[in-house]
Amino acid sequence: MRKDELEARAIDVLINHLPGHWEPVSSATGSGHDRGIDLLLRRNDGPGLVVVIIMTTVRVTDLLGRLALAAIQWKSPSRELPGNPVFVVAGPRIGRKTINEVELFFSENLPDLEWGLIDVRGTVRLKARSLAMDVAEYTVPVRSESSSRHSRRLFSDLNRWMLKILLLRQMPEAKWGGPREKPNTPTALHRIAGVSVETAHRFVRTMEDLDFIRRSRQGLKLVRVEAMVDAWMSAERLNPPGRIPVQWFNSEEARLEHAFPAVGNKAMAVGGFEACRQHGLLHTESPGLEIHVDRIWRTEVENWEVEMCESDEADLFLLESPYPQSVFKGCIRNDALPVVDIIQTALDVVHSPTRGMEQAEFIVDHVLSALPRDTR
Repeated sequence: MRKDELEARAIDVLINHLPGHWEPVSSATGSGHDRGIDLLLRRNDGPGLVVVIIMTTVRVTDLLGRLALAAIQWKSPSRELPGNPVFVVAGPRIGRKTINEVELFFSENLPDLEWGLIDVRGTVRLKARSLAMDVAEYTVPVRSESSSRHSRRLFSDLNRWMLKILLLRQMPEAKWGGPREKPNTPTALHRIAGVSVETAHRFVRTMEDLDFIRRSRQGLKLVRVEAMVDAWMSAERLNPPGRIPVQWFNSEEARLEHAFPAVGNKAMAVGGFEACRQHGLLHTESPGLEIHVDRIWRTEVENWEVEMCESDEADLFLLESPYPQSVFKGCIRNDALPVVDIIQTALDVVHSPTRGMEQAEFIVDHVLSALPRDTR
């Protein structure tokens, strides 16, 4: 891993672990490079300073030497940065054995030193009394996840879920039922989305390479959103959900709340053109009802007021989506059946031969018009 990539990851990890608000105030070309310092982080809302040393290859003797030398030679580079900082080494991989040796060395030789070790896999060891921190997080890499730096499928289930968070978090509650916190970094996105650290970083790297996401001081920023959504819709058309035709038991009371009573927390949500209508964005005639169901729906169907039938006899269709997490996690909950989020309605109708593309484009235009101007 290149040094600039390590520096970006170090900023990401530290800002998501340190208390308060922090910002970089120097880089490898700044005032600390002559003392072996690659990066300085300063706290904005109180006292606090972190010195970061980047090591592309980590050997315990070199690591100890760099930390000890930086601590001995430290002099504040300016009057605006007084005090003794926390000294942190960031590397591509730092094992628990190395951490134990560092901890033993400093406890015996420099017991007052505040220090930390972090690596790109998610291992974090921070000992900083001034910040009331004693963090020990050890990550064991999973071979299948670490085999690739990029997502194999651009619009996988979890990638769709993370895209929705970035795209819809500022939409009204009636249009989006998922997280609203701004993910400033890939590590923050991992926490907000509930995915692994590596999954979030792999997603961001992939979208960066396609210039759909950029990192900035203001956080992760979607760019070229219209092109990204067009690619998403095209991918959706290639992999439609399974459609199971069903009909009402009693056609005289053909209402959703009668057909699916007391569904509780089961994964089920109104989709398609009916979801467009409930969102107030129905632009074309609705050809029928579609209900997203999870993969265990067959164990529940006996409790519903519907029965399976032939397609030409169907009153509605149950949709078995290949992307259940992105479908259900952002649903809008109400007193009746949950409704899929606003972008999912577009993904649902894009398959329909009856003006589905027209309806999808109408919804996408609505979503894009609600985004900040510099995002489109």
